[in-house]
Amino acid sequence: MIWLVRAMLLIVAAHAAGFVFTVAAAPAHAALRPTLVAPPPVDVLAAYGEHLRTLPTDPRVPAALAAMGRSLALLGPALLGATVFGSWLAGRAVRPDGRIAAWAAPTMALGLACSAVFTGSLIVSGWFVWAIWGPGEPPLPLRGFGWDLHLVLPTLVLGLRAPAQLAQLGATLLAREAQAPFVIAARSRGMPEWRVRRHVARMVAAPLVMAVASAAHLMLAELVIVEAMFAWPGLGAMLADALAPARLSDAPPAAGYLAPPVVALAAALLVALGLVIDGLAALLARCLDPRMAR
Repeated sequence: MIWLVRAMLLIVAAHAAGFVFTVAAAPAHAALRPTLVAPPPVDVLAAYGEHLRTLPTDPRVPAALAAMGRSLALLGPALLGATVFGSWLAGRAVRPDGRIAAWAAPTMALGLACSAVFTGSLIVSGWFVWAIWGPGEPPLPLRGFGWDLHLVLPTLVLGLRAPAQLAQLGATLLAREAQAPFVIAARSRGMPEWRVRRHVARMVAAPLVMAVASAAHLMLAELVIVEAMFAWPGLGAMLADALAPARLSDAPPAAGYLAPPVVALAAALLVALGLVIDGLAALLARCLDPRMAR
């Protein structure tokens, strides 16, 4: 119950902070662009109270929830693929005697360097090279929304770094457990290798679950970059449109720029997603390792 109260307070705080920030940023934005008229002074508390009063009927609420669903369509497959591939890579990197293969360190270091900005830029560049000099149209669409091949590139960019992060931690934990006395004793008594590996995997499962939650938080932060880069209409793109001007010239920005309700809703929903991820990870970790419940 205490955790639930704290979570609700954090969501409310994120919502209020997003609203207050955008109200305070509007005059500063107008001062930097002489062609814009500075907004009149706003009573922040009164404006926020009015926003809360009209929130149940605000059409931007269902729009934000729909955007969250589209973000989850990227986050879910990316996190699942990263978890499966990272766990497999960690298992392949550790030998039965506890030594880590020589190829593991450079491979994981290369994966950790693949941030969303770097890999996204490479993919966009490669797409244009294919479109200009390739044998035909690129096989995957670069931008836009659709429950089809449009999912592939943003999901790939979003989930490319996490497997290396999980594999690095998983390999370290597996190597340590593989040298534990109970593992050495089990092997000396002739226990089959698959049973030994199963017991070792159970010992490292809970820390890996928490690492998956940490990777999910990084993906939530990178949603702003990935969705804006691939024009995917999720929460990240909504936040990017509300905080970044659509044009660098003196032309008026796009509708919704620095709109306090939009920023407040996006911030609250992103925080809520992070809290749900943490809660599920903690619950699953306690189920896998009862020692964490003490």
